[in-house]
Amino acid sequence: MKAFEGDAEDNVCRVITEQGAIETEMVIIATGVRPEIGLAREAGLTIGNTGAIQVDEHQMTNDPAIYAGGDCAEQRHLLTGEPVYIPLASTANKQGRVIADHIAGIPARFAPVEGTSILQAFDLTIGRTGLSEEEARNRGYNVVTSVSSGLDATHYYPMHALITIKLIAEQENGRLLGAQVCGIGGCAKRLDVLATALKFGAKAEDLIDLDLAYAPPFATAIDVLIHAATTLENMRQGIALGITAENVTKRLAAGEKLCILDIREPDEVMANPLSLDGTMVIGLGELRERWEEIPRDSLIVTVCGLGIRGYEATCMLQSKGISQVAFLQGGLNVGSAFFKQ
Repeated sequence: MKAFEGDAEDNVCRVITEQGAIETEMVIIATGVRPEIGLAREAGLTIGNTGAIQVDEHQMTNDPAIYAGGDCAEQRHLLTGEPVYIPLASTANKQGRVIADHIAGIPARFAPVEGTSILQAFDLTIGRTGLSEEEARNRGYNVVTSVSSGLDATHYYPMHALITIKLIAEQENGRLLGAQVCGIGGCAKRLDVLATALKFGAKAEDLIDLDLAYAPPFATAIDVLIHAATTLENMRQGIALGITAENVTKRLAAGEKLCILDIREPDEVMANPLSLDGTMVIGLGELRERWEEIPRDSLIVTVCGLGIRGYEATCMLQSKGISQVAFLQGGLNVGSAFFKQ
């Protein structure tokens, strides 16, 4: 970014970048935070690689008479064991209790964090816990991921909304490494469940077995979180192959031929038609009778609204001996952000 330009009323209307100008009605500047460590430096305290004060599990600094906690102090990550700096009021309060207990002779310790964070961006709730896919791969994990979309309550209940969940796990055993949630529905509840599962080293199969609260106003019969875990486990075991919208976009941009099989109902297709190269429309209800019409000379990507019917179509086509088939993870709920209509 090089500059902002405003209109006659001094409202921002344009962002000037090295690649050109971007017309806009709003600019959000996310600068982040840095710990205030001036006093700590003067006191001779050790500053960690994160830029925050280095402390042990009791919040003690290298000076035995000085403790540090809150937004000026480091934490340690549960999965990596590395020092991290994630300033949150919840963390600060827990560290304060540890400091008070330790001063009083109680051997309290501040447990490692998972990096659980959540924010509201307009109507969206966005959250994460544990490692991202990139972070996990960079640390040498053999990773399997899934992206799943679903409703936070039954579709016939007036107040229901979409949630998308990405899970990151170890390929070998399904142990959960991280998760991200996004949507206008009840993301916070699912994120807290995932953070708790991560704390206790849960696997995807453990998430599937969770006895979560169910009633139509609060969840679907198979909760979107359990659906996400089931999808991940099926992909980990090779039962079905999923592909992300980002991967589809990159492969098409590189000139690769794909068969985009739109299995939505006619009214869905009419309301939001796909214009991707290689798109073929056969509704899921007709697929068993018309599957032989599908070309076999490229990867078939089954597409629906949320990914659930796409998964069903993939399994059905596999039963017909078609191996080059994958479902679009998260369906068009995710894919519409990548596909130009």
